[in-house]
Amino acid sequence: MRHPYFVALVVALAAAACSVPSGRQDEAPERERDGSEATETPRAADDAFFLVTRPDYRKCMWPLCGGVYVAQVNQAQTDCVQEGSAADCYVAEIDWSAVGLAPTELGDVKAQAAQGHVLVRGTMENHAYPSHELPVLVATGAWHGMTLNPPTADFYYVVDNGITCITFPCPSLTELRLNTSDTQQIAGLDLAVSGAGQPQIAAAQSELAMEGLMVSANHQAVSGPAGEGQALVAVELYTRLGNHPGEACGSNVCSATEFCCNPSCGICAPHGGACIEIACAPQCAHDECAVGQALSANCSPCADQVCATDPYCCNTSWDQLCVTEAAELCPKCGAEPEPEPEPEHCAHGECETGDKLDGGCSECATKVCTADSYCCDTAWDALCVKEAGQLCDDLCAEPEACVHGECSSGPKLTPTCSSCAGSVCGADPYCCDTYWDGICVQQAGQLCGC
Repeated sequence: MRHPYFVALVVALAAAACSVPSGRQDEAPERERDGSEATETPRAADDAFFLVTRPDYRKCMWPLCGGVYVAQVNQAQTDCVQEGSAADCYVAEIDWSAVGLAPTELGDVKAQAAQGHVLVRGTMENHAYPSHELPVLVATGAWHGMTLNPPTADFYYVVDNGITCITFPCPSLTELRLNTSDTQQIAGLDLAVSGAGQPQIAAAQSELAMEGLMVSANHQAVSGPAGEGQALVAVELYTRLGNHPGEACGSNVCSATEFCCNPSCGICAPHGGACIEIACAPQCAHDECAVGQALSANCSPCADQVCATDPYCCNTSWDQLCVTEAAELCPKCGAEPEPEPEPEHCAHGECETGDKLDGGCSECATKVCTADSYCCDTAWDALCVKEAGQLCDDLCAEPEACVHGECSSGPKLTPTCSSCAGSVCGADPYCCDTYWDGICVQQAGQLCGC
């Protein structure tokens, strides 16, 4: 089952800050379907997934030349904003500012994008340069290819739909074909055929479980005791860039363009790069300030100091005497701070009538009882509730209703209009910042049971 993150992403679709282009329409155009085949009508340029198809090597001054050509994935034609539709469209540049890349990552991401290794979610907009108005691609999310294989298949967003079975094939995943409204349940996702290494596959499986995974993949028929089904075989895996904390790797954290290839040493490697396989010093089996099994002397400077003084701690057992010695030799084993007292909870909500409240049970109760002592001396009546609404930052205001259902696309929703909208926007801020599109509907289906 998926769990909301974007710590991150992300994983979640991304946890990227999005900008709304001027003149955007309230209704996002949907692509028509004819039977099981999707039409090739290009999706609106203000919300689509793109790849760079080629750099522009024409010999004239930038920004007229020197940008890149981009194309909507899974589409034969792309809306070029200024020039109608074509196989790919010239943009003077890609604006990465909303993706949240670190300055040290930006150069590498630009280079990888120019080679077609970065999947970009964004909008094509006209931008006024000093002498010309030219299209730019404003990125609102980005995913980096893990293996750097050419993406020769269609592009999909795959999520764990929470279905569990005791037989096979089991439709435990749901795929969404990017830039279309096509979705279906599938019985598996083969990541190994892509040639990804085990650390990359582990990172992709983690992203799939947390927020869903972007892949370029082909369908494959599968069969078993439960009948027949469809699975995806990936030729390339994509991991989210920017606006996430990075992959933990031992004592290190990998950047958006790296994966953890050696956790014991905290070594990160570029996607598609070689992994350095070396042995590193072991980690301590438990904290030096706690009783437990014997520790290795080289697992930490503290353990080394204690065992140099008392070999028993590393040869036999790390007992209470070892802990006492660690407290004397290692600053980390000083006295533990007193735990914070548990905060007192109000007997009932400040927005409902009831018994008197303790003035110290919440900041709001303190404000109300300072203004009206009756609320904490006698009873918390309707006047106290009214005062709470006035003094406590609209605490008791009725939440606004959603402008449309969570199970249909339309204008962006507010995260407070329903618990479902709050869950979806927690996983994918795009849905409440910019537009509630087909991907938002898909996530609502997974999180809220549309």
